[in-house]
Amino acid sequence: SRSKFSIAREQTARDINNYFLRNML
Repeated sequence: SRSKFSIAREQTARDINNYFLRNML
């Protein structure tokens, strides 16, 4: 099973990607 740390890292990566996508608009 995946650790909470790896899941949190994936969630943070998505948040960062969304942040940059919004700024590029």
